[in-house]
Amino acid sequence: MFREFFILAIITMIIVNSTGDNTESSTKSSMESTTEAVRICGRNEIYTENMAEVACQSVCSKQKPDDCPHLNVSGCICLDGYKRRTPASVCILASDCPAKDQDPVVLSDDSEDSDDPRDQDQDDQDDQDSSDNSE
Repeated sequence: MFREFFILAIITMIIVNSTGDNTESSTKSSMESTTEAVRICGRNEIYTENMAEVACQSVCSKQKPDDCPHLNVSGCICLDGYKRRTPASVCILASDCPAKDQDPVVLSDDSEDSDDPRDQDQDDQDDQDSSDNSE
């Protein structure tokens, strides 16, 4: 009887230990999955462990500097042939960057100073309506 109890106790310990290993393995696997999720980058980007590449990416308005700091951080960089329009924007084809002498597009709510001919036509129509009402 004691021998059967002893064998049952050993089998129970083996089962408990193997279950504990699976839990630890499962936790480790879950942590690795979380780490992998952080490495997901945007469109036209790739993950790198070399933060100097991240810190020194070229953007449309300037070329990549020759002397980049050596940092121990990781992140996403644009694929070859792509640049960021601004340091915080998405990666676009380098050929889609605006010309260096071209001003960035600024949207304005001020229709009085608009160069759009459609706006001028609307202003002319408004003037015509005003003169018709004053007669």
